[in-house]
Formats: sequence, C-alpha cells, structure tokens
Amino acid sequence: MRRIVPFPFFLLLALLAGSCTPDTGNSPPSEVLGFVPVYGDPAPLKKISAAAPRPTVNAGKIYTVGSTLLQVEQDSGIHVINYADPRNPRKIGFIRSYLCKELAMKNGLVYTNNLSDLVVININDLNNVREVNRVAGVFPDLVMQFPAKADPNSMIYFECPDPAKGTVVAWKEQIIKNPKCRR
Repeated sequence: MRRIVPFPFFLLLALLAGSCTPDTGNSPPSEVLGFVPVYGDPAPLKKISAAAPRPTVNAGKIYTVGSTLLQVEQDSGIHVINYADPRNPRKIGFIRSYLCKELAMKNGLVYTNNLSDLVVININDLNNVREVNRVAGVFPDLVMQFPAKADPNSMIYFECPDPAKGTVVAWKEQIIKNPKCRR
C-alpha cells in the first residue's frame, strides 16, 4: 500500500529550507581593537617573593585565618591584611605569585597556583616568605590562554595564542586584522 504525503507538508518543508541562510551578523570584523599575546620566558615568573603592601587593583577571592586575611590579586599574587581591628584593616605585605587565581592556607602554609604549577608557600615569617614545594603542570588551563574581560557580558577579539611561540605572559591591546579568536 502506498502512502501519499499531503501537499502542505511539502510546502512547509520548502519554506523551512528557504529560511536557512548563513548568519552574517556574528562574523568577526575585518579590523578591530583587540588583544595580541606577549610571549616570554616563564622562568623569572616562577619566583615567589614577598613585597611591600600595594593597592588592590583586581581583587579576587579571600581567605581568613585568625586575624589575617589573604586576598588574591588576580594574576599577580596575594595581599596579606591584618584585620585584628575590623574597623581599621592594615595591609602588611604582598606575596608575588604570577597568575595567582585561588588560595587556601593551613598551618602558615599558603597553597596557590603560580603559572600552571601548584605551589606551597611558607608565610609564617612575612620577612622570609619562601616556596617549600612545587608540583608542575597541575593547572594547565590557568596559563594565560585568553585575555581578561573587563565586562563578563562583552565580546572581545584576540589573536589566538600559538604554543610554539612560548608562554603567554601578558596581553597587549592593539588593532588586529581578521581576528580568529573571540570570547
């Protein structure tokens, strides 16, 4: 027995097929203000060190223990703040750890990332901050694969990183032609 498909079905199918056109509204511009990767040697960036207190520019997560508050400075390190007097907190130091994103602390040891490595830092004496352990490559996604977005709802264009050129240590804003990457 043959089944006959009604004419309205073919008409609907033709209309749907004709409405499929490429979306040109989301194609990247031929020239745009975007970001290009800056490649460098990661060796100097792996040095953990203590520094004088500094202003908070790109605040991240916080961790408290006793009257000490540790605050991540995104991609730079950790602010050490004494808040024994909550009405008058005092920055008492800064720990440099390049690309720092997260932290935890136990018994005077700070656990954080430095580039893509997990590092353990002894901060029992802020005048003698020292790295006590490092496990390489624990956080491969934390290496600067993408430039930071000022507004999470915005679109930014950038030159795609090329691992063959080395480690991306920063991003520089400039006019780029035919960007292949965006976020």
